[in-house]
Amino acid sequence: MERHSLRQRDLLEIFGNPSVTSEVFSGKRELSKEHIRRLAGRFAMPALP
Repeated sequence: MERHSLRQRDLLEIFGNPSVTSEVFSGKRELSKEHIRRLAGRFAMPALP
């Protein structure tokens, strides 16, 4: 995130809402397959199977 100058709120479109975003970043919630797919698209990287 530092490399791309991003903050949590910049990824709300990936996680859907602020509480889910916060839970993912604090480790209280794991990434879902959909989150991984969206992150891969956002950063132009392949999502591993």
